Amino acid sequence: MYIVLWRDDLLKKEDNVVKNQNVFLFWDGILSQWHSSEFALDGLAFKWAEQWMMYKKAEIFGDTETMKKVLRAESPKECKQLGRQVCGFISSEWDKVSRDIVYEGNIAKFSQNVELKKQLLDTGDAMLVEASPYDKKWGIGLAASDPRAKDPSRWLGTNWLGEVLMRVRTELRRRQESAVDQIHKKKGRKK
Repeated sequence: MYIVLWRDDLLKKEDNVVKNQNVFLFWDGILSQWHSSEFALDGLAFKWAEQWMMYKKAEIFGDTETMKKVLRAESPKECKQLGRQVCGFISSEWDKVSRDIVYEGNIAKFSQNVELKKQLLDTGDAMLVEASPYDKKWGIGLAASDPRAKDPSRWLGTNWLGEVLMRVRTELRRRQESAVDQIHKKKGRKK
């Protein structure tokens, strides 16, 4: 069961306006759901964040056959194709939980892969933007080469993946700072 943490109705239009902020446009590479990055979650091994996402999609709708097929998939493209075939799929229900599922998968992906985590944290406070010209939900519906890509008011899509990854980055940074604080506290006690 998932608790819905995303409330689009609470977002103000001005929250999506970039004010002197760097924009980090991506479509592939480490931020992509298709990037090869093994991680374990719920006692299972995943090769791509896309595999986790489609596995959970099938699980949410009780499609155990597709769950098994996704785990055996040989590419993220195959995972995506299987995700499109989930029996009992209801788009509005998936929209309520999908960002939390993608968040959970990316927390695992980046926290279990030190170099990937470093690269994500190295994006600083840049706005992460999936510049997919084909995806208007997870991306912005524009290519990185399109001049409109750096202006959120001109996007054709919602950038859900970018939003999720910024939330992941914030959480990983918080965990890192917490770990450093714990080390300092332990050192302080030894004095």
